[in-house]
Amino acid sequence: MRSFGSRPYTSSRMWRATARVWAQTRSHRDRVEAAKTVFRRAAEVGPIAISSSWGKDSVCCCDLAVDVLGEDVRIFHLAGPYELPGYEAIREHFALRAIVDEVPSSRTLAEVIEWLHDVGLGCDRTDKAKTARRKANVGEQWCRDQGIAIEVMGLRAEESRQRRLSALFRGQVYRRVSGIWVALPIAWWKSTDVWAYLVSRNLPWHPLYDCETHGFNRYELRNTGWLTTIDVSEGRVPWLRQHFPEQYRLLVEEWPHLRQAQ
Repeated sequence: MRSFGSRPYTSSRMWRATARVWAQTRSHRDRVEAAKTVFRRAAEVGPIAISSSWGKDSVCCCDLAVDVLGEDVRIFHLAGPYELPGYEAIREHFALRAIVDEVPSSRTLAEVIEWLHDVGLGCDRTDKAKTARRKANVGEQWCRDQGIAIEVMGLRAEESRQRRLSALFRGQVYRRVSGIWVALPIAWWKSTDVWAYLVSRNLPWHPLYDCETHGFNRYELRNTGWLTTIDVSEGRVPWLRQHFPEQYRLLVEEWPHLRQAQ
């Protein structure tokens, strides 16, 4: 086994076996039980909804929610106009087990593209937080409209310094200034825990994680849309060209300079 930072990387023949082995460890089982405890604490606050991007972390949260809270749990997906295709099977999987709501985007693809031409792509500007904050506001508003008291999210401390500090200082259940509560059941899971859970539970995942080329592996790939180019210097554009050619074509039609990132 090779290592990329704290995340193990195995050959395509070995990673599933590695995930199954990790799923049997005490460390992983303890993290699963800790996540379930967070769900139970959250349920004491009031009505719950799970915010899902249909990425690997969201799949774990949705499955845990159904396991702990039952099949009447609500899952909502903030649909985006530039999502990578391939999540449909995941949505159908949970639609059979829970109440799934699709929250439409407030902007069309054309409007998002026009806006990005004004403010710049992620790789061309310094302020990376505006789109994330805007999406969070949409989620909060949906929760208020639906009478949801606490929003469950699959954010993990391992993914960024900001998320790690937030989990440390706010904890895994906290209240936003807006009044909406937030729960982060898998905040302290590692990528190895996520894949151990998915494999051991035979859960579906987005096919993008199987696209392990251009220096990316499933432990580090993120479920970001095709207009997300913050990591363009790391091979994101040629990766997109190989695995999602139609989305690549749309991207470089609008931003021809990205053709150079081959």
